[in-house]
Amino acid sequence: MEIRKPGILPYKKLFMTRLTIALFLILFIAACGGSKTQKSVNDDLGKVENDWMYAMMNQDKALLDEIVAPEFTVTGMKFLDSAAVTRGMWMQNVMQDMKIDSVHFIKTKVSTIDDIGIVRAQFYWSGTYDEDRFSDTTSFVDTWIKRDGGWRVVSRIVTE
Repeated sequence: MEIRKPGILPYKKLFMTRLTIALFLILFIAACGGSKTQKSVNDDLGKVENDWMYAMMNQDKALLDEIVAPEFTVTGMKFLDSAAVTRGMWMQNVMQDMKIDSVHFIKTKVSTIDDIGIVRAQFYWSGTYDEDRFSDTTSFVDTWIKRDGGWRVVSRIVTE
C-alpha cells in the first residue's frame, strides 16, 4: 500500500488546471492577435488606395511617384487585346490631361497574402480629360506589392 502525504494530489490537479487555462489563454490571444494584424494590414492598404485616388485628384506627383511602381500598367477587361497603358503614359495623363473634381469609393474589398494585396473596388469620379467633362462610376482590380516598407501599386484592371 502506498502512503501519500495529505494534500499533494489536490495541488497537482490545481497546478495542471491553471497551466491548462494559461496555455489556452495564450493560444487564444495569439490567434486573436493574428486576425487583428491581418485587419490592420488590410486597413493600411485601403488607406493607401484612398491616398492614391486623392493624389491623382490633387496632382501630387511626389506621392504618386512613391505609390505607383515603375512597372505599373493599366488595362481594361474590354481591351485585353490592346497594349496596356504604361506608368509613363498614365502619369502624363494624370499630371497634364486630367483634372479630377470629385472621387469617392462606393464599395471596396481588400485582401492580402504576405506582401501582395488585391483591392477590388467600385468608385465614382468626375472631372475633365482634355477639356471634355466626364462623370463615371467604374470598377477595378488593383494589385499591390509591399516593397521598401510601403505598398506600391503594380497593376490596375478596369472591369467596367
